[in-house]
Amino acid sequence: MSLAIFQTVIASGSGYQVVGGHLFFIFMAMVSFAILMMWLISFPRPPIEDDPMPRVPLWVAFIVPILFPLPRLSYYVNGPLAPENYVLYTYSIDMLFTVLIIAILGWNYWCVDPASRRKIRWVLIGVYLAFVPIAIIQFTGAIFELGDWFFWLQSIGLFFYVAVPLSLFMAMRHFNLFDVDRVISGSVVYTALIVLFALLAEGLFEPIAASMATNFGAEADTGQLIFVGLLAALAIPIQAYLRPKVDHLFFRRQTNFRDAIDDLINEVASTGTQDLEKVALLIGSRLSEALDVKDCAIYLYEDEKWTPVFRFGANINLEFEGDQALDLKHLFDRSMVPIRLKQGSDKEMKLAERFTGLDAELIVPFRSANDGCGFLCLGRKRSKDVYTNTDVTLLAGVAVQVALSYS
Repeated sequence: MSLAIFQTVIASGSGYQVVGGHLFFIFMAMVSFAILMMWLISFPRPPIEDDPMPRVPLWVAFIVPILFPLPRLSYYVNGPLAPENYVLYTYSIDMLFTVLIIAILGWNYWCVDPASRRKIRWVLIGVYLAFVPIAIIQFTGAIFELGDWFFWLQSIGLFFYVAVPLSLFMAMRHFNLFDVDRVISGSVVYTALIVLFALLAEGLFEPIAASMATNFGAEADTGQLIFVGLLAALAIPIQAYLRPKVDHLFFRRQTNFRDAIDDLINEVASTGTQDLEKVALLIGSRLSEALDVKDCAIYLYEDEKWTPVFRFGANINLEFEGDQALDLKHLFDRSMVPIRLKQGSDKEMKLAERFTGLDAELIVPFRSANDGCGFLCLGRKRSKDVYTNTDVTLLAGVAVQVALSYS
């Protein structure tokens, strides 16, 4: 809209046109900042009547909108701030805006449950993807002489700002579509490698590459380009080595669960019994400890009904008989894909209707070669976290091992 004002011929003259465009931009920025800050204060908190933790006061949302126009209005009126300090004031307000966002998200992150924290991580990923490319371009421009390329790279970097609304959409609607912890660990590793390689390229490899290129009769830029290519090639194996360590450092619970699943798969593969019920008891006991769930049960299909042969907790105590039991048998005969009964996809929500009355969050079916059929039923985690795609994939691996061991 501001651009349209700038490009519209106004009878009063171009001066009014410029002022009108800037004032409209300032006004809309104030409104946008206020709406964004008010949204962040309540995200992803439950309704006030169900939220015992204190919230950030609502007046904090209006600090930046009030301060934002002050240095910009100094161009058109006498004050309130000195025009010669325009850059200092604008950068200070932008920094205050960033600090407030981090502080609000940090406070909400501490107050909410683990499932809601995943939503905040999506927002942080969006902010990261939006601002890190610009920061890298600024850093590169400060080290190397980019000339006109610097302007074009900055223009390209602005396109990454679309990551912010996309991450907000993911946080509100599909926060469990991907495992955000894996996205964060990968981002941390690659960012650290980029910064490290940039420092090494500037302080150590650049003079070496230039000297070697000169000795071989090539230009210094050619030698530097070769060294940069070698560093980029090294990034992939280095990140493969560092990423498990980063996962263990920041997401230790997930790493421990992955190790427990590996041990369980090996144990199922090496067991000597052909009794599927004993294997079900083994799986149930191990998973109830590894996942720290409130409820866990394993159902087997026998005598045209589903009966729990292992049960941990008090909430999962339902038996399936008659048409409902037969319907579930037909479902698992067609597909052995795990089903999230809560916070799953639309397709999973439709399948969840077949498990009416079962107080659980995840169903993992399994089958043996002799047509023995069962499913693992998991309740809510004690941490109140959700079952991520990584969790579901690992649990599906256990079901596959059951089928392989009894084929």
